[in-house]
Amino acid sequence: MEIHSKIGNRRVKVLQEQTLRSRKIAITLLAVGLAVVIGAAVLFSPILSVKNLYINGAVHESRYQIESTGSVFVGSTPMIDASPQSISRAVDTLPWVMTCIVHRSWPWTIKINIVERIPVAYIHSPSSPFILIDRTGRVLGPVTSANGLPEITGFNKIPRPGFTLGKIAQGGLEVASELGTQLDVYVTSINVISARDVSLTVNGSTTVILGGLSQLKSKLVSLYTVLAKEKLSGASQIDLSDPSLPTVTP
Repeated sequence: MEIHSKIGNRRVKVLQEQTLRSRKIAITLLAVGLAVVIGAAVLFSPILSVKNLYINGAVHESRYQIESTGSVFVGSTPMIDASPQSISRAVDTLPWVMTCIVHRSWPWTIKINIVERIPVAYIHSPSSPFILIDRTGRVLGPVTSANGLPEITGFNKIPRPGFTLGKIAQGGLEVASELGTQLDVYVTSINVISARDVSLTVNGSTTVILGGLSQLKSKLVSLYTVLAKEKLSGASQIDLSDPSLPTVTP
């Protein structure tokens, strides 16, 4: 009987220890779960929301456009939601933005550094006489003045700001990117004939035949030499098909 009593006592003790361990595990899990809930609540609460938002390099895109496009607002966006990659991808879609680099500094700061695109020409539409484009054909948007940039002509359909011109514009964009400040003052328009062939209009009336885009830099140097040295009043055409032998037609 004494043996059975000891065995019984041992069983009771084992059960008590198991119950105690189970309670400790349950309490530990509850504490961990509570900590996770509290931590999540803090991360998504105003305590850790964006308090400092710095935007550098934006001239043509407003602060409101950047905030709304990137979905990052002071005082309401939790820092945990302010993903630098997501903000950068979103802001990159704005017409003028070439690159966007975002830094997140805990606990409260977001920095957005923007490099804007540089216009090389403009296009005309019924709704706006001056719509700027960059060297990639990205439509930047309407402005009140083209500031001496040449017009690119030959398009029937003009995309919305943020989208790009079609492949047919490639030749015109290549020429516009190579003009530089010396020729900008002479070239009135770049007239797209095909994707690899364009003509120019200089001084408002003289047509320049390039004869394709091969030797483009040499042709533009030859054009500048002719424009700078020759008296072209009344000239109807300059043929640069052979850049070493430019031909001026009265």
